[in-house]
Amino acid sequence: MNGSISDQAASFTRTSMNPPTSRKSLAGCPVSPDSFLMTQPSLQSELTTRGAVWLLVAICLWTLGLARADGLLTSLMTIALALVPWARWHGRRVLQGLNIEWQMPARAMVDRPLALRGVIHQGRAMAAHNLRLVLFFPSNQQHELTCDYLAGGDSTVIEESFQPLRRGVQESLPYQILSAFPWGWWQHCLSGHQAQRLRVIPAVRSSSPLLAMGLSHEQRAASHLLQTQADGEWRGLREWRAGDALKRLHLAASTRSLARGQGLMVSDHDHPATAPNHVVVLFHSFASDRALIRDEPFERALSVLVGTLRYLLAQQVPASLVADFDSWCESPCMKSSDFQELLDRFACVKRAAQTEWHDWQEAQRSIDPTAQLWMISDMPPHTWQRGILPRKAPVQILDISKKPRAFSLPPRTR
Repeated sequence: MNGSISDQAASFTRTSMNPPTSRKSLAGCPVSPDSFLMTQPSLQSELTTRGAVWLLVAICLWTLGLARADGLLTSLMTIALALVPWARWHGRRVLQGLNIEWQMPARAMVDRPLALRGVIHQGRAMAAHNLRLVLFFPSNQQHELTCDYLAGGDSTVIEESFQPLRRGVQESLPYQILSAFPWGWWQHCLSGHQAQRLRVIPAVRSSSPLLAMGLSHEQRAASHLLQTQADGEWRGLREWRAGDALKRLHLAASTRSLARGQGLMVSDHDHPATAPNHVVVLFHSFASDRALIRDEPFERALSVLVGTLRYLLAQQVPASLVADFDSWCESPCMKSSDFQELLDRFACVKRAAQTEWHDWQEAQRSIDPTAQLWMISDMPPHTWQRGILPRKAPVQILDISKKPRAFSLPPRTR
């Protein structure tokens, strides 16, 4: 790269704002405005209010000089008028010499900082002043930085972070470089994009509802979740009782106890924890009383869903997902690769427009009756709880309201 890298060549600040509303869809996922998706950068210039005032005043004075046969005034206003196209040419030349390259991870998470690293290089011997750099991210999000000064032929490295607030996916990183140099008469905009795939996945909501169901890490270690005949947590030693297995006999403690004239000692364990062979997480947006539909509960429910699947995976509990936004297809979540694939799909899923009663009922009937059923919805439980079909095992319901809670419905038979 030509020129030296100078960390003090530019001063940066950042803000967040809402970009233009015109959007394009990529596999059902929102991306940045169409006008930014192009093979080559595009440069546009627009006369500002300051430039228009200068031009109008110069024309009026130039006309006055001609009317009064004032050669000096006419000459000065001719120079003033000539400066307007020169300012446009010079400002465009400065932007045309700029090259920018960004590096970032291919995946980000909502409400988690996304590390950005960019290199800006001025390939011409023209200094750049008061640059505004705007990066466009999925779901109507953008990030702005300002560069006060960049010397001609010089480069600077930018290391920034951006915190996505909404999920989405895009195949390229659109950007704009804005400048009103010199004198603020023209607003120049260099628009382009860099091939950079980015997926913003939902945030992971706390698994506190799971703790209420007795499925915390402390209560159910992974070894206990494999449903073996192993003992539970070791509690200590106790005296032998009729019916105790010989394998529980503690030889060293029994020897000491017999030496003191007491009886045999055995190891005492908690009853081994039981765990389901398979958990099916059913996600739906059905509500029976036409409850108010908003985007926020769906995003919160999706975050709870991500946290639930991650928790089950960490506990080595075989799980699968059935969701109305995925046409009620059952998706396994048995290993890390399954979970990562689901995360990529969650980046761009949309709330099911209309979840019908009969579809929801049919989805419940299709679930293995021996599996444990967990239900997550973006609608209040009281609006759909009566539609849960009878099952032999309790049905766990995760309420995603402002005060998350989890409760279970007792087994029911027809």
